[in-house]
Amino acid sequence: MGDDVRSELQVTSHAQAEAWGTGRVAAAEKIDEGWWALALPIAEGTLASSFGYALMGADGVHVIDPGWASDETFDYWRTFLAEHGRRVQDIETILVTHSHPDHLGLAGRLREASGATVMMTAAESAVLNDVAVGMGGSDEWMRVELLRWGVPDHLHSAMLGELHAAHFSTPLAPDRVIADGEEILLADRTLRAHVTPGHTDGHLCLEDPGAGLLFSGDHVLPRIYSGIGLGQLPGSEPLGAYLRSLSRISELDQCEVLPGHEFRFRGLRLRCAQIAAHHLRRTAAVQEVDRRMSGASVWDVTGHLLWTRGWDNLRGFERQSALRQTELHLAAVRSGDAETWLTGGVISHAG
Repeated sequence: MGDDVRSELQVTSHAQAEAWGTGRVAAAEKIDEGWWALALPIAEGTLASSFGYALMGADGVHVIDPGWASDETFDYWRTFLAEHGRRVQDIETILVTHSHPDHLGLAGRLREASGATVMMTAAESAVLNDVAVGMGGSDEWMRVELLRWGVPDHLHSAMLGELHAAHFSTPLAPDRVIADGEEILLADRTLRAHVTPGHTDGHLCLEDPGAGLLFSGDHVLPRIYSGIGLGQLPGSEPLGAYLRSLSRISELDQCEVLPGHEFRFRGLRLRCAQIAAHHLRRTAAVQEVDRRMSGASVWDVTGHLLWTRGWDNLRGFERQSALRQTELHLAAVRSGDAETWLTGGVISHAG
């Protein structure tokens, strides 16, 4: 979680903010002519909901991020559409910002029920079908991670158990691959694609220039600081890519931001600067620990950093994510990239 920035950002849906703050799933909300925001329940983890978005067009229904693959979420869509004189079979398009199960999960079932065209970036298709699916649930892959991180031997069994308890997205081949800058015609709207690697390597933001809206997925959230590299292709460098993506997307400051979680807001440039600063503070902290503990393992460095819930209290995905984030920062420190970032090479563009 990040700092409370609600007094600095302009909250544009107080109903969503109140629901999020009290742990409830917000009611469906009309955003603009044709556009609706739907808070979709998440079956696992600590977050109550993720946002899906629906454009109700004369040519059918167009969906961004259909949510978790559960009967509850499917019934939610069916009920919502029925209330607006539509059916699941009327869904024409499913756009996916990224491959995590709380965003992509239901896409396959909705496509089967409707014949909809599923769209995502080529990189995210590779993340989903080659990396997440291929590695998820693999003891061999996780053992390599644990050894690389320097996790003590007596914790390996517990962390392998945590891996098997985690939920991974199932394979799904897109019907259409989206490229950076591409324009996508939906009903009477033209969306512009912005590929924003970092959270995952093929993350996609979608801009509706005519309405002044930016669907930001998990790239930019109003309070939460999204994890980095949670869907990483071999040879990629998610942390630097994320900082550059923040700089690029901050140029759309005129847009109202429709995120994957929490609530709608304005103040994109400010939020991008806050997020960049947060990650660079972590980089600086890792740099300092590495100077004091030269050659220390990822596990040892992680244990010497400050975490909101405390390092000793992290378990499951949170513990593995903390190790993964630390590994990325440590790689940047040891490669020399961090020095450039910390002297203003990235954050100055986001601020």
